[in-house]
Amino acid sequence: MSLITRLFSIKHTLKEEILNEGLSMAMEFGKNWLQPINLRLKSKFNHLSDLDIITYDELCRTAMSQGHSFIMDTLIALVDEHKTITAHDLKLRFNDYIKKHYDWINGVNISKLHSQGLYYAWKEGLDKVVVD
Repeated sequence: MSLITRLFSIKHTLKEEILNEGLSMAMEFGKNWLQPINLRLKSKFNHLSDLDIITYDELCRTAMSQGHSFIMDTLIALVDEHKTITAHDLKLRFNDYIKKHYDWINGVNISKLHSQGLYYAWKEGLDKVVVD
């Protein structure tokens, strides 16, 4: 492996690490719920510029929002069509969507984002279209 390839790989891995850490921060409940992640990201990755921090914040919050929206939109469409979906099939569809649009999200965050999206859907009463 050439030096340039290794450096690119390191930069790519670091970017994914920052994005996954940021997404995890964005999904936190408790005192940080729905709070900007800028200061927490800067504290953990102090080498990043302010513009980098803003960019990571926007990307992470967009991924979170899109994940939640995918689940809500899918379940609302099923309600409207008087159809159901298995929990397994919903998870597969969700995973495919996330991997297609946000290939940097790791398995732990995909699972957390899926669970969080389901939580919001359940709160809206959309659980009736998900069957075992």
